[in-house]
Amino acid sequence: MEAIKNILNDSLRRHKITRQVSAATICAAWKQEAAVILTPQIAAELEIISFNKGTLKVAVPGPSFSQAIKLQESQLLDNINKKLNKKTVERINPVVSY
Repeated sequence: MEAIKNILNDSLRRHKITRQVSAATICAAWKQEAAVILTPQIAAELEIISFNKGTLKVAVPGPSFSQAIKLQESQLLDNINKKLNKKTVERINPVVSY
C-alpha cells in the first residue's frame, strides 16, 4: 500500500502545481505566525509580494512596520520553518509601499 504523502506528491507533480501549493503553504504559515508574533493588527497591514530563493518579500505600509519585522525576523523564520517542517524561508525582506 502506497503512503498518502507519496500519492499526493505524485499528483502535484503530474498536474504541475507543486510550486503553487508550496507558495500557498508558505503564505499560510506567514499569515499565522505574523499574527501571533507581530499582532493581528500589524499582520493585517502586511502583504506577501513574492517568495524566491529562500527570501520572502513582504509589502509594508511604512518604515515602522519594516522595523517590527526586522526585530522579530529570527523568531518569524524559526516558527515558519517549523510549520513547514524544513528550512524553506531563509530571509524576510520588508518593502515599504506607500
